[in-house]
Amino acid sequence: MATYLGAYNPKEVTVLVAGIPLSGFAADTFINVERNEDVSIAYVGSKGEVGRVKNVDDTYTITITLQQISQSNNLLQAYITADEFIDMPPILPVSVIDLYGRELFQSSWAWIQKEPARSFSSGMETREWVIYAVDGIFVTNPNYGKKDKDVNGSIVTTAFTI
Repeated sequence: MATYLGAYNPKEVTVLVAGIPLSGFAADTFINVERNEDVSIAYVGSKGEVGRVKNVDDTYTITITLQQISQSNNLLQAYITADEFIDMPPILPVSVIDLYGRELFQSSWAWIQKEPARSFSSGMETREWVIYAVDGIFVTNPNYGKKDKDVNGSIVTTAFTI
């Protein structure tokens, strides 16, 4: 018998850029966080001995897809504009938090790598922002979650700390 029922709600996914929550996400996939390199590299010798080397590259690419009408486009564009005037990308902390689920991504050192292409049509278009994150950490914690239910249907609230 199952003793746990997890839940996911896209409304409970939060993205913070420099401590400011983004809003106006597109439908379907609206956030993608991906490590830029493999966690480890395997080396196989001529006689089949296998060794493993930990890859120290802890950089990630975060792709955020917003509706064209999202106010968050203005915020992210302001960081691009600042980059053009000071000739150095503003270094921003970035967090992706699934309050309902089990995952947290955190980087204290990130910048906007690519601004979106702009297309216009008779429908709602999207803007895809690419953020490069250094020193990223992705945490999955079975004790993290805002609202979970146990088998009796009771709401179980748990906390998460790093």
